[in-house]
Amino acid sequence: MQPNQSSDAYVLLTVLFASVLFFGGIAGTLDSRRLRISILAVVLVLFVIILIFPGTMPICQECGKTALTALAASLRFGKMP
Repeated sequence: MQPNQSSDAYVLLTVLFASVLFFGGIAGTLDSRRLRISILAVVLVLFVIILIFPGTMPICQECGKTALTALAASLRFGKMP
């Protein structure tokens, strides 16, 4: 992944997080219980997907590490990043 693509992906994730927060907040104001629960379910699924995705993105272009591999390596050796 090129640096420009990485920055675009991080911006997209920020927009998606904001959308999840917006729709999660709107769901609380709805009168219909069925609609409120369905919107919250969709928001929760999107939140989990969006939460996992940054762990697969590179944090170091030169070394090729992702956040998940860096965390796993630090836990293996008993050091926090």
